[in-house]
Parts: sequence; structure tokens; C-alpha cells
Amino acid sequence: MLVQGELYNREEIHGIFSPDTDFTPQAGTWGLHGIVKIPNTQKDFVFIVTYGQSQGDHVFDEGITINGVLSWQSQPRHRLNSPIITQLIDHNENINNIYLFIRANPREKYSFLGPLKYITHDYTRENPVYFQWQLLDWNEIGENVKGKFISDLNADYQNDEVPRDTLLETQVPDTPSRRSRTGVTTSRFRQRKTPDYEQIDRANRKIGKLGEKLVFEYEKKRLIDEGAVELSEKIEHTSVIVGDGPGYDIKSFNADGSFRYIEVKTTGGGINTGFFMSRSEVLKSREIENYHLYRVYNYDADANTGRFYKIPGPIEKSFELTPDNYVVRLLENSIDTIEDCIFCDQSFRNRIFADYVTVFAIKDKYPVTEGHTLIIPYRHCSDYFEMTITEKQHVDELISQIKMNITSEDESVVGFNIGMNSGESAGQTVMHSHIHLIPRREGDTPEPRGGVRGVIPNKMDY
Repeated sequence: MLVQGELYNREEIHGIFSPDTDFTPQAGTWGLHGIVKIPNTQKDFVFIVTYGQSQGDHVFDEGITINGVLSWQSQPRHRLNSPIITQLIDHNENINNIYLFIRANPREKYSFLGPLKYITHDYTRENPVYFQWQLLDWNEIGENVKGKFISDLNADYQNDEVPRDTLLETQVPDTPSRRSRTGVTTSRFRQRKTPDYEQIDRANRKIGKLGEKLVFEYEKKRLIDEGAVELSEKIEHTSVIVGDGPGYDIKSFNADGSFRYIEVKTTGGGINTGFFMSRSEVLKSREIENYHLYRVYNYDADANTGRFYKIPGPIEKSFELTPDNYVVRLLENSIDTIEDCIFCDQSFRNRIFADYVTVFAIKDKYPVTEGHTLIIPYRHCSDYFEMTITEKQHVDELISQIKMNITSEDESVVGFNIGMNSGESAGQTVMHSHIHLIPRREGDTPEPRGGVRGVIPNKMDY
């Protein structure tokens, strides 16, 4: 059993992850390599790292910041398009694992520091490729173990523009583009090792309470400045008095005496750092009149400073929500496959070229355009409306991945049609749900106006 912070040699690591294979000291995969794919897994790896090692003319420059950000390099033979590198760039810590074993001295055993989460990579350098990873369990590692590996890899962010014990309101940020894994330039890579604040904030309730206190004091000052001194004395720190049940942290006031219910979310990260909300908190944001979210960011606990923006509820109107935890119940129709369904037939599924958990993709046998793809649930369900929410989410994920692959490989693709047929009257011929992804190119039809309206030809032009 792996234990955080415990010491292991290569043979012991091999015995945990690949006990059915032979181990040869100073040779082979487990005896020598720094990146080892775990047998019988798709994308699970072990990183075995020794500080200051060299290979040929290359000296590895690796280290960990005080917030648990690991700067790490692949082997010098690796290029950005090497299969193992593309797998590492696409690493999803919710599905797969990368385990870190590290030592500062080649005569010592390796300390196990837990699993990693991808942060970014340097897209301008290869042979080797440079990565930054977040140690997911960094807060659980003892200080004596951390001290062996922390390196001075540039100072962390300091919020020195804001006076001590001060909270500054800012504008709501522009909507950021969906996070991509294209990497960053070398100068950005070296500039600052930014930790995964979403993960850090989740494990740190203390920063949440400090942010609430700062907002509480801000609200008192705001009301005093607006001439509502009596109201400033009636502000309630609700989460301290009665806990999290009400769905907000602070009951404040507007200058006219009406209530202002405030939920506070605090991070040491930047303005676009994501945050976590419970289902109850999201529902409360819909129900409570005069609800506001105060998003405190760049919070510095030492100086008790930060910045914030505020947004009224409901939360879904301003933020994208990504499911993180689930209530699990058996499906009413949990039959995986049925006879006489072509999409359930195993020989048909040999054509699969991509999948994502509950759904898979094949090339359409009778393509409308080159690259025409079908996305199909593994589970047999008759049409889109019988698919589960989870299956629909996985369809969206797989469509996005395939779309990116198509546009990166074929510059002539400038648009897409996405659609499904539900029922014979709508043109469905295979009664197993499937979604069409059809790449479009300039001139592939004389008049594209109307797009999917063409399912009824005389209604296409309008």
C-alpha cells in the first residue's frame, strides 16, 4: 500500500505497480526509466525523478514550489508530437493517475508525493518537453518531507498594490476562452509557476472564512460611506451564526434598507480561477431575492488583502457549471446491447476510432462530407431523448475533441453541422441513438443558408 511521504526504491515501486513482471536493477523500464506506463492501464504513469540528473548533454532542471507546483521535463528524445507527450498533455486527473516518486540525492530512496494534475507545458521547446504539474495532495504532506524538495522557482504572487486589510472592487471579468492545452511560451513558462488554486482552495476552508470576514468589514464600510450607519451595525455574518444552511454567508443591506444576501467565494488565484459550489448553494442562488456572489480573488492572507467582483444570482446566468459529484442510481434501461442492432454489434464496433467513457465515434459509412462522424452511446438507447444526462455530457466532450482534431488537420473545414434524427418521421433509420458531426467547407453546397432547416427542403431558404 502506498503511503504519502514514505520512502521506496525502484524495486519496491515495481512491486506495487507491476508485480507480475521481472525487475532488473539498473536496466529495463522499472530499473532505469523516469517515465513508466503502468501495465494494464490506458493512460496511468509513474514518474521517478532524481534532482540534478543528466542525460547526454542535457541536465534536468526540476523543482517544486511552496504551493506544490512541480516543474518537470520529459526525456530528451521526446518531441511535442510524441505519443507519450500527447497523452501527458491530455491527462485528466479525474480518470487517470500519474504518481510521483522523487528524491534529492541519488543515494537515497524516493519519496512518494502522490498524484499529479496537468497545469501547462512549454509549446516552444522540445527534446525534452517542459511541463508544470500540481501535486494534488500537497497540503497533506508533512513539512519535513516538503522541505527536502521545495526550490526557489520564482516568487509567488504578491498582492502589494492593495493596502493592508483592504478589499478592492473590480469589474466583472470578460468571459475567458475555454481552457485549452496548447501550452505557453518559454518566457511565460519561466515567469511564474502558478499553482492550481481551484484544488488548493477546495482543501482550505480557512481561506474561505478569512474572505468572508474581509467582505463583512467591506460591507460595513460601504454602508457607512453611503450614510447608512445604523444599517452597518445590523449586518449579520450568517455562516458563523447558523452555519451554511441558509445558502449565503452574509446578510447585508442596500442603502434603501432592503436586504442584500451575499455568498462569498475566495481564492489566492487570479480573477478567472474556478471555484466550487454545492448543489444546495446553486439552488439557493435561484430562490433568494437580492442574492449576490462576491468573488474574492488574489487574496493574500498575510496582508489580509484582495480584490473582488460581484454578480447577482442565479449563478447559472453568469457561470458555467461543471458536474463534480453525482448521486448514482441504476438506470431503468441498463441493457448494454441488444441483438439485431447494428450499433450494438461487436464487428461494427471494430470501426471505433475514438471514445469518451460512455460514448464512441466512428466514421459514417455514407458520409455527407469528408470527415462525417457518428457519436454513439455504448448503451443501447433508442434516440437522443433516452440518453442520460451523463451520456449527453460525454457526447459534448467527444464532439469537441473530434472537432479540434478535424480543424487542426484540415484547414479547409470552416464550419460544422451537428444533428440527430429521433423517430422514423424525422429520418431515423437505425433505432440506436447517434449524433452526426458533419464538417463543412466553402462551396460544398451552392447555397448553405438555412443549414439544418434543409430537413424540409422548401423551408431551407427564408
